[in-house]
Amino acid sequence: MKAASKYSTLEMVLLVLIGLPIGLLFSNLDLFWPGAGFKTKNRQGWLAFFLSLLVWGGILYISVIVF
Repeated sequence: MKAASKYSTLEMVLLVLIGLPIGLLFSNLDLFWPGAGFKTKNRQGWLAFFLSLLVWGGILYISVIVF
């Protein structure tokens, strides 16, 4: 049942909010890629990665414009 396993809503929120900064801090973005056979988790990981880029890019953009 590896293909059907998925992240919970809380795990997805945490991946989006703190996954990218922690991944960049430790120079390891493997937390977005759980491995072979996890089709749903792999898709969710990529979605979390791109949403995280949007969220942190928006935060950076707004902070540059305001300050």
